[in-house]
Amino acid sequence: MAKSLTSILNSVSPAIRKSARSRADVYKAEIEAAGAVKRIRKSAMLGQKQLADALGVTQPAVAKLERQKDMKLSTLMAIARAAGGTLDIRFKGPGKSIQILPSSAA
Repeated sequence: MAKSLTSILNSVSPAIRKSARSRADVYKAEIEAAGAVKRIRKSAMLGQKQLADALGVTQPAVAKLERQKDMKLSTLMAIARAAGGTLDIRFKGPGKSIQILPSSAA
């Protein structure tokens, strides 16, 4: 008889489950970061060519940025400005929220 996924997961040690959860969180963040440029561009109702022109790069360069999992903060800030927006970064911890980078810091 086949085991249920729950019973299999319950048989794994808590340390391994915690490690797997941490890796999954990193992968999830990378996937979400990879879509950030596209979400910014679409929210500004810009095509890739329009954003490319605003950034001074080619359309294929924008397509590449949209697939990138990791990029410099300065690049993301430039994209936000080119799309007519700003970028704010905050640290959120237990019971506190700290502004790390106001959009005016660029």
